[in-house]
Amino acid sequence: MGRGCPVAVLAGSSVPGFVTRPLRFAWHRRAASLAMTIALGGCARATSAPDHGILTSTGPLQAAFNADSGKVRAIFLASPTCGYCLRGAAELYRMWLARDSSPTIAVYVVWSSQLGATEANVSGGASLVPDPRARHYWDADKIVGAAFDSILSLPVPAWDTWMLFAPTAAWRGRTPPAPAWWEHQLNVGPPERHLDPARFTAHAESLDHALNPLR
Repeated sequence: MGRGCPVAVLAGSSVPGFVTRPLRFAWHRRAASLAMTIALGGCARATSAPDHGILTSTGPLQAAFNADSGKVRAIFLASPTCGYCLRGAAELYRMWLARDSSPTIAVYVVWSSQLGATEANVSGGASLVPDPRARHYWDADKIVGAAFDSILSLPVPAWDTWMLFAPTAAWRGRTPPAPAWWEHQLNVGPPERHLDPARFTAHAESLDHALNPLR
C-alpha cells in the first residue's frame, strides 16, 4: 500500500463509536469495492484530489459557511481511514452532487483523525468528492466534531456524520447552527438517522427546490 493511502475499516471491525453493520444496503455493496480499492490499490486517484485547508480552529470553516449564506450547505465529517466514511462520501457525491449542478449548493468536507488518520490520508478521501462546490479540510484535533456533538446529542465528537443546512442558517459565535437534516453511521447515534444516501439526497433536493422552485 502506498504511503498516504487510506486504510478502510470494513464490517467486522471493532472501533469505539463506530458502527460495523452488515452490508445490508445496496449502496453499501456497490461502494465496498471502491473503498477497498482505495485502501489496497495505492493512491492513483489522489494525484487529482482537491486541495485541502488546515483547521486549527473552527474559524475558517465558520467564515466559509457564512460567506455562502443563501445556499444549501452541507458539512460532511469523516475520517479518511474509515471504510464506511469513504463509502458515504462516494455515494453522496454520486447520488447527489454529481447529478445536481445547482450553483446554490456548497459542501464542506472535514476529514479528521479518527482511526489513526493523518493529513497524508486526506488526498485519497478528497478524491471521492471532486466537486468544485466542495471544500476539503483537515482537522487533526477533531475541533469541528466537538463543536457539533452537543447539538446532535452525541457523547463523542461527531464524525461519520453528514449534515444539511438551510440557506438562512448562520454560524454566530462559537456555537454552530443546528442542521436542517443530518444522518450518521455511528453506534452511539439514533438508529433512525443511519445514513441512507437516497434519503439524504431527497432532503438536499427539497431544500434546494425551495430555494429555486423553477429549476
